[in-house]
Amino acid sequence: NDVIEEESNKLNNKWSIATNAAPVYFNTLGGQGSSIDPQFNNNSKSGEVNMSYGISASYAVNKKLSIRSGINRVNLGYNTNDIVVFQSVGLSSSSSALQNVNSSSNSADAISLISSETLDASASESIVASNASINQALGYIEIPLEIEYALINKKFGFNIIGGFSSFILNNNELFSEFNGNRTRIGEATNLNKISYSANFGL
Repeated sequence: NDVIEEESNKLNNKWSIATNAAPVYFNTLGGQGSSIDPQFNNNSKSGEVNMSYGISASYAVNKKLSIRSGINRVNLGYNTNDIVVFQSVGLSSSSSALQNVNSSSNSADAISLISSETLDASASESIVASNASINQALGYIEIPLEIEYALINKKFGFNIIGGFSSFILNNNELFSEFNGNRTRIGEATNLNKISYSANFGL
């Protein structure tokens, strides 16, 4: 009778809520191409480890099947390396010349950004920084909808998870970085306000 009552209580507690946090690593596959500008296609790229955190809720349909959802804040960071920064006095910020960047109206200085691989030795502007990088900082609100199925539901559990997530863009900034100094140069123009992912996990 005690065992039957315990199982009954477990099924009555169908809802569960939990907080979650996880590291997120964002990088390219293969390292070729650039979402910022074609001149950076062959520049080296490096990802950053950021954090995702939020709250999740699940509803137990039965002992093996649950439906999960929630809301998460996802931060992503990504660097394009081997950039040369020029001072371009009297000109508007050259981030407007980058194909997929809308220049920042708050830029204190007019600067030009160019790949070191395509640097013209006859350029007349003064070099502010070499071996600099462009940091792309992105932030999303993630809303997942997933199904969790318990393959093993004993003291040691083993679950399979599948579903999808909607991502709402809430942070979009690009910075030039050199020796720890960051200057905002604008935002990317080629990002969707809403994106989707397919999710699978064990």
